[in-house]
Amino acid sequence: MSFDAFTLSAVSVVVLLGFLLVVVTAMAARPHPPAPGESPPPGGAEGEPGAPRSLAVSRAHREFCGAIHRLYPNARVGLDFLVKKEGKGFAIAEWLLPTAVPTAEELDRAMAEYRQEQRTEAYREAREAEYPSIGDQLDALYKERQGDPSELAAIDARIAEVKARHPKPGQC
Repeated sequence: MSFDAFTLSAVSVVVLLGFLLVVVTAMAARPHPPAPGESPPPGGAEGEPGAPRSLAVSRAHREFCGAIHRLYPNARVGLDFLVKKEGKGFAIAEWLLPTAVPTAEELDRAMAEYRQEQRTEAYREAREAEYPSIGDQLDALYKERQGDPSELAAIDARIAEVKARHPKPGQC
């Protein structure tokens, strides 16, 4: 290795270490949520460092954070944005990402999408819990191929009942 290549490599390493130091320092300066089992110091708005936090997060808070995550999937409450209670809902107290703060219209649209997604998931989970097992369905199919359609008819009736009891969202 020539002296010039060695010097260039050394300078590259020093620049890289300097960059990492800046990044680590910036990350350390950002507010962090308390460790599990640790209580935050009193004060601050909800989502801010030192804010009182209840163990039970309200549905409205979950929906608000869910809307932000639909717009910015990697955003983390307490690190990338802070939330405050505002009227009956929530608002962004501080936006720490290098991107533009989402507008009220963007948040409203994302919240509607989030709510629809939650309704969709709820009906799926309810159906899955009540459907006959896959094993029972396969057994009924086998018996039907062997000439006994009675079990398959009973399973089809059960599935129809479950679908009627838990219709897809947006359907009458």
